[in-house]
Amino acid sequence: LNSSNPSLDEKEKFEDEPSTDDNSSNENSDDYPTYIQQGFSQQQINDAAQTLQVIPIMMMLPMFWMLYDQQGSVWTLQASRMNLHGLQPEQQHLVNPILIMIFIPLFDRCIYPTLEGRGWSIAPLRRMALGMFLCALGFFTSGALETIMETRAEQGLDKVSVFWQLPQITIVAIAEIFLSVTGLEFAYATSPESMKAFLLSIYLLTTAIGDFVGGTLYSTIYKTMDRATTMHVSASLMLLNLCVFFVVVKWWERCELEKDQIGSNQTNTRVDHDVEGHVNSKQRNTLHTEVEMTTQHLSLS
Repeated sequence: LNSSNPSLDEKEKFEDEPSTDDNSSNENSDDYPTYIQQGFSQQQINDAAQTLQVIPIMMMLPMFWMLYDQQGSVWTLQASRMNLHGLQPEQQHLVNPILIMIFIPLFDRCIYPTLEGRGWSIAPLRRMALGMFLCALGFFTSGALETIMETRAEQGLDKVSVFWQLPQITIVAIAEIFLSVTGLEFAYATSPESMKAFLLSIYLLTTAIGDFVGGTLYSTIYKTMDRATTMHVSASLMLLNLCVFFVVVKWWERCELEKDQIGSNQTNTRVDHDVEGHVNSKQRNTLHTEVEMTTQHLSLS
């Protein structure tokens, strides 16, 4: 390590086991990156960089949770103004988990394999984008239902049946499968071993952020709007979030491509170094053989 031009093996050993010798660190401060001098390994730096690339994807989820959790508040209030047929407004919450238990195996065993067999891409990020779109569609449907309810109330007609909430509940349940389930899978699959717990906590944090944003909107801006308008605005915000998501996905894919190219270049450099070392070794052996033959020839002479 005290050499002004350490070998490749010595550099790798230095990266794997950072030196604790202050004098050696000071002498080589110009030869090694700052993170090595501070005691961080190359693996730790790579894990942190990979985590920072995934976090922007996770930050696109709060808007979904803002809409999704309105099922337990706004949609329950909507149900209370409908013809319940002897049911309670809160009982519509049972529909979502039942649909989830039906749809998850249906998608995993039937729909996804069928789409793959026909050459359709069902990559995680595409599924997440589709989930955002379906969530917006569900709230546009809810806003349209609210408009119909208000119109019938003004005309003095009978209340709309609560079963007309089933389409919007079904759409959002499918959106949850595409976005929530896939997002959790994506967070776990793309995170390094040392950062999986951290990224999963970020994933759960997005729910709290979404609920906070929803509460803020309903206590400020949405107070000046009617019920149907708030649902349409929420759906529009989801579509805007989807547009930003496409930009973030392009950035993430570009980072992944650059990382793959860097890894490929490093592999090629290592192969070139090994080949060069092998060639130099053969040249040294050939030269040594020629010297020995020359020496024997002179001795015989």
